[in-house]
Formats: sequence, C-alpha cells, structure tokens
Amino acid sequence: MSAVLETPSFMFSTFESSHEAADEAADEAAILSCFAADDFDSVWAHVYDIHDPAQNGAPAADEDLLTRAECRLLFCSGALDSARRVCLEVVEAARRDGVAPPTAILARTLLARIATEQHSFAEARRQIFEASAGVFAESPEWIVAELRLARARLAAASGDAASALGWITPALEQPSSWSASISFDPSLVPWAVRTAIETGAWSLTRELVAFAEELAASGTGGTSMAACALQARGLLVGDPEMLERAASMLAFGPRRLAEAEANEDAGDLLASRAADGGAMEHYERSARIYHMLGAHLGAHRIRSRLRKVGDADHRGRRGSRPYIGWDSLSSTELGVATLVADGLTNKQIAEILFMSRFTVDTHLRHIFAKLGLSSRVGLTRAVAEHQALDGPSHATTAQPTWQRRR
Repeated sequence: MSAVLETPSFMFSTFESSHEAADEAADEAAILSCFAADDFDSVWAHVYDIHDPAQNGAPAADEDLLTRAECRLLFCSGALDSARRVCLEVVEAARRDGVAPPTAILARTLLARIATEQHSFAEARRQIFEASAGVFAESPEWIVAELRLARARLAAASGDAASALGWITPALEQPSSWSASISFDPSLVPWAVRTAIETGAWSLTRELVAFAEELAASGTGGTSMAACALQARGLLVGDPEMLERAASMLAFGPRRLAEAEANEDAGDLLASRAADGGAMEHYERSARIYHMLGAHLGAHRIRSRLRKVGDADHRGRRGSRPYIGWDSLSSTELGVATLVADGLTNKQIAEILFMSRFTVDTHLRHIFAKLGLSSRVGLTRAVAEHQALDGPSHATTAQPTWQRRR
C-alpha cells in the first residue's frame, strides 16, 4: 500500500500501448480524465468523435475503446440493465470470434459487478470464473486489478469482509491501476474503507483515506471524487455531518449508486447514535435510488436497516412517498415536469427555479426513472394524460417552490 501513497500525481497511463498506438493511448487517457471529472457528456462526445473519422479526417479509433467507455459509462451511471445488455453483446461477439480480448474480460467483470448489485451471486461467480480463464501473464495490469476488485466486491457482499480485504490489498499495490479504478468509480474508496473498518484494519483504512484525499486535492477529479474522499473520512472518524455532505454533493452528480451508498452510510451512522429521524430520511433516499436502478442487494440491505430502526412498515405510513409513479415525485420534480410539458428548455426552467441547469438535468433524470420514461416528448404526453385523468396535477395545487418564488 505504501507504493500507492508514494505516488504524488494522478496517473492516467493505465493502458499498455506501443508507439504505433500512441494516438489511441492518448484517447484512452482523455476518456479516463473525463470520467474522473464526472464529465459523462464529454465521454460520449469524445468517443463518438474519435469513432467517426469523417468529422476530423483522423484515422478510425479502435472500436474496443468505444466499447469499453460505453460499458463503463452505463455501469457508473447506474443504468444496470442497459450496462448488462451491452456487456452481454460484447461477450457474445468475443465468443463468435473465438477470442477473449481485454475488452471482453472487462465486460465480464462488469457483469459480475452488476450481478452482485442485483443480488445474483451465482451469476457473479460464473462471470468471474469466465473472466479469470481469459487472464494470462501478459494481460494488461488494469484488467487484473479490475478482476480483483470484482472478486472483492462479491466477497464483501457475501459477508466475507476478510476475503474481500485479501483481494483489495494486491490491487492497491499497483498505483496506476488503482488510481484509474478510482477515476472510473470513486465509490470504490468509501467501499474499501468500509470493508477495512469491518476487519479492524485501521492502518490500511487511514492510508486509503489519505490517498483518496490526495487524489481529490490534485485538481484532476470532479465532485464525485471529492465527495467520496469526504465520505471515506467521515467513515473513518465517525462524523455523520461529513457523510451527509458527501451524499448531498453526489446528488448533483451523475453517479446514482454512489449517491445511494453515501446516504446509506449516513443513515447507518445516525441510526447507531439513535438519531432515527435523520437515519430514516437517508435510508428512504437510498432505498428510492436502489429501487429505481434495480439494485436489489442495496434494497435488501435498506429493508434490514429499516427493521432495525423499528419502521419495517414505513411504506404504509401516512404521508410516506412511494418509489415510483406520480406520487413518488417531489414538489420540485412535479414543477419541473410541468414546465417541461409547457415546452420550456432546461435553461429556462433553471432560471425560473433559481437553480443550475445541471440540477434541472438531475431532477429530469429522476423524473424519467420514476415514471419509466426516456424523453421529454414522453413526459409531455404523460403530464397531459395524468391531468386529463386525474384533473389538474398537484404540481399546481401543492404550490411547489418554483411557483411560490414567482
């Protein structure tokens, strides 16, 4: 682990490349940088730009680069079902060609991660076994690290924190691969800290936190990197306010699973201090996200937490908000939906609601997930149908914040 902490700068050189592939290595580094900065829109723009040589006259990029970016982007966004579909397509293509390139191995490790999140441990073990069969001595370092982390995630989810720590430690000894893994998925840090705390590995916990804070302070990471470093520190020192701030920061970013885990951590610490009211608020936020994403493992954990704080029947409480459908929308979300149906752009909505366009984007993603929609046209139609069936939307009768401010 000391080798990790001796690395002062954020490292992007995690993909092996020859002199002939220098341009592709640069593209890979640029994509990794975008992931680290939470700039998911630029990831899409970048990979499609380099994949279409007609736009700039450049030679076509390796299609594996686009595929790896797409698989990671879908997973990191929490689009588990879509990520699973794309990864399965990659695996099938590799099977037809009779080869197991690093991209196919990465797809299997992500399939293992998805299966773990969806509480399908047998499927996760199968994917890890198949991925392991394709790893050889000459395999890229980053592939080996990804496979170790997938094993560790499964072991931790199965309740074997000691085995998980055994898989984490070798991955940490490869500074560039560990840095890259964090840039793709900053939530690895608080998860590793959580696992180390469970096993009593306090020295390792402190080193993990210090390294995460070093990366966050390097200026190359985005809000998620800073939030996960803060979350890791909050877990180490037992500070619920740090965990709550981390959860709030992640709410404005694109990483939904990380947001759910931060709320779960905040709820756990508040519940341990008998602050049941605050714990319930964070648990319900976490449960709502897990439910939207189909992350059954997290949803199962939250149900257990809720029973422990004496509210197993929280869904049936008077005033409790469901996870999906119109009644799951908050007052602000209802206001955003109504404005979208009125034909306003995100910029116009942001001006009316006194919030950033990014916040409007976040609310819109939540609305789409809760209503099972994928476009503004669909939302406009749904608002009209809802108002026709049930009368005026309670977006107007409930007087949401955006209306009271006008």
